[in-house]
Amino acid sequence: MAKKTRTSLSAALNIAAHGPGSAKLRQAPAAQRSQAEQPTMGAKSTRVDRIGRVNVTGYFDPSVKASFRLIQAQHPDRSLQDLLAEALDDLFAKYNVPQAAKVR
Repeated sequence: MAKKTRTSLSAALNIAAHGPGSAKLRQAPAAQRSQAEQPTMGAKSTRVDRIGRVNVTGYFDPSVKASFRLIQAQHPDRSLQDLLAEALDDLFAKYNVPQAAKVR
């Protein structure tokens, strides 16, 4: 059985847009690529502003996002992340735990 190769998102999008035989997709064989071009398995690319942080998510009714947008309309300088940090700090204060979601 042949080993499956991982396709990057950009390559998958090119295949979807131009078809699998597209000239845009042809690359040099892996043996001919420089070491810098070689993909590293398992390596993560993390934005600098996200280093040392974790993602906290949830699924809510679309009206929740609409409510956030109404607040942002009144306070355009506040990002969704700022508003969520403020809400989390209010929740932490209610339950008397350290307020760790400091607003930037």
